[in-house]
Amino acid sequence: MRHIYEKGVMSMLNTERIKCLLAEKLMTQGELADKAGVTASTVSRLMLTGRASRSTIIKIAHVLNVEVAELVGKGE
Repeated sequence: MRHIYEKGVMSMLNTERIKCLLAEKLMTQGELADKAGVTASTVSRLMLTGRASRSTIIKIAHVLNVEVAELVGKGE
């Protein structure tokens, strides 16, 4: 789980949840990037730092077929 500091809208991004969803869907970070319409480096940076724009988080949630709330907030 990593912090994101974008306009105070979301305080935490749960990268562990994203990793679990990717594993469940047998999807790589590169495939996630392609399907979300973002670069592989964007997904890599998000996974390392937890920082992403709101629009990127929304796109990723859509591809993973989850609500944004499932990717932000407290994990576990």
